[in-house]
Amino acid sequence: MRPDAVDDDPEVRVLVNTNVSMSRHKAAAQAVHAALAAFGIPHGRVVVLGGRPDEVAAMDVVVRDAGRTEVAPGTLTAGAALVHRPADDGSGDDGSGHPGGTEPG
Repeated sequence: MRPDAVDDDPEVRVLVNTNVSMSRHKAAAQAVHAALAAFGIPHGRVVVLGGRPDEVAAMDVVVRDAGRTEVAPGTLTAGAALVHRPADDGSGDDGSGHPGGTEPG
């Protein structure tokens, strides 16, 4: 490709600081914050959780992998939804339906 050519299939590149010790969930949440901010998408808290395939498929947006690296093409890998949480009642329930949601900090 010529140096001045523009890629027809650009990628979103997110770098996670490898000098910071954090869990996979924390790193994933921070990567989501970075990606959303890169496109000026307003958002609040990001919660990254594991889910069964039926739960992932029920999300507002789902991601099916292209199959170029680790998983077969078309594999359902993630989903996302904008969730309006109830006001904090002091119970510790984050409204996600999952105990101990990951707080990105």
